[in-house]
Amino acid sequence: MRTQPTLTLADMKEITGISIAAIQKLLDQLIHRKYVERGAKDGSWQVFVTQ
Repeated sequence: MRTQPTLTLADMKEITGISIAAIQKLLDQLIHRKYVERGAKDGSWQVFVTQ
C-alpha cells in the first residue's frame, strides 16, 4: 500500500490470495488503529506506520 497507494481490494486479493472479506476485516482494524487511511479525494491509501 505504501508503494502502490491506489490498490483496490481486488488488487490486494490477487496479490495476497486471501478473500476480500478477510482483507476488509484487516483493513478495518488498521484504519481503526490509525495505521492507514483512505484518501477522500482520490481514494489512495496513506500508510502511517513504518518498519
